[in-house]
Amino acid sequence: MSGTADGRDLLDILPLSPAQRDLFLDDGREDGGGIAQLVLDLAGPLDAATLRLAAEALPARHANLRAAFTDRDISRPVQLIPREVPPDWTEIELAGRDAGLHAAAERSRRFDLARPPLLRFALLRSASDRHRLILTHHQILMDGRSRALLVAELFALYLAGGSGKTLPEPVPYRTYPAWLVRQDGRAAEAAWRRALAGLGGPTLAVRRRAGPPPGARRQARLDLDEGFSRRLTLLARRLVVTVNTLFQAAWAVVLGGLTGLDDVVFGQAVSGRPPGLPGVENMIGAFLGTLPVRVRIRPGDTLAGLLARLQEEQAELLPHHPLGPSRVRPASGGAGLFDTLMVMEDGTSGLGTLDGSPGGLRITGSETHDSFAFPIAFVVVPGSRPSLRLHHRAGLLTGAEAAALLAGVERFLRASVADPGRPLASLDPPPLRGPLIGPGEIEETLKRHPLVAQAFVVASDDLHVRPSRHPALPGELS
Repeated sequence: MSGTADGRDLLDILPLSPAQRDLFLDDGREDGGGIAQLVLDLAGPLDAATLRLAAEALPARHANLRAAFTDRDISRPVQLIPREVPPDWTEIELAGRDAGLHAAAERSRRFDLARPPLLRFALLRSASDRHRLILTHHQILMDGRSRALLVAELFALYLAGGSGKTLPEPVPYRTYPAWLVRQDGRAAEAAWRRALAGLGGPTLAVRRRAGPPPGARRQARLDLDEGFSRRLTLLARRLVVTVNTLFQAAWAVVLGGLTGLDDVVFGQAVSGRPPGLPGVENMIGAFLGTLPVRVRIRPGDTLAGLLARLQEEQAELLPHHPLGPSRVRPASGGAGLFDTLMVMEDGTSGLGTLDGSPGGLRITGSETHDSFAFPIAFVVVPGSRPSLRLHHRAGLLTGAEAAALLAGVERFLRASVADPGRPLASLDPPPLRGPLIGPGEIEETLKRHPLVAQAFVVASDDLHVRPSRHPALPGELS
């Protein structure tokens, strides 16, 4: 391991959490996976030197923010904690240049997991009282909720003059991997085996063909109105299910229509924070994991019946979320359980406050950029007007197709609110049918693989009518 983390003296060596193991193995994806970013617009007088001191105090207070990750000369990856790692801090005078270009440039810069820090700060100044703070990090270091906690602490340190002497000591992250090591995973593995027993195969919304995946991503968005949001909440209370279950069922029905399957699986991002671990709610680190959600779509079921069954099945698995299956990875060429992800964003973690800042420094805007290891990610942003977003690889969906998938989710939700006793079979046909193939992929594949052209002519009708049963084409990844 010589040379790892620039040869700095090590303070600690920790195992990786399940989420970190996945991210370590996925590092280097062509779509820029693993890099996340938060951009904050700040208005009012700002002391840049004090803000830099606050940023420097963060890795001093949280040892895991100094981590390097390696599997060199060892049987499994670990995180190495150096005694000291200087922060990556940059200050830039915009002078009329586009701040968005700087944020994009930061996202395009890869991290070397073996060389910390895996966290960068860039402070952009456009005027004496206008700044933009760009925080870019690798997701192996922390998840979205932890990032919000980190920013809240950054502001608290700033208001304290850049020093943490007056702040309470944080609960060390190392207690979490220590907790994981003590757990007996046999009960969790048994529970997940039961949950997935009898599954006929993976749920693949995307038909992959040989060739590199596109790197750029696109997003479609649909905002629900406030009145409908209240009715959704009331429906969930009446049926004794969570709002999350409503969205899980909606996405499952849309996914079933897309794939032609009546037993579907998709991934869901879950907190992963063990409720019995003292102080875990305030820890900064990588907890967020991806777990399979299985939904059996039975036409004879009512909407309420589907929701109740799904709620019960997911509640049984809740105690096993912190461990999860031993390995859940995105489906790739038929290997894996699923290739779509659902994310219910955490609406409880704010970015802190600058109340009490001399001169009234305040946050006037924010935007986040998170990468996904999946070609399609369905994201729900809660609030008085919930926002539904579909992140997808460029070229996989047209704007109209992405909007149609979100409209299908909304249609299920509105049908549930209007009449939860309605049979599933009475719902309108799904907006899209058949596995997705990006524009240009078919033509390019046929050029490169003449045998595929012959098979495609035979299989094209079956491809859309019965997508779960169409024959494999030569040249597909296996």
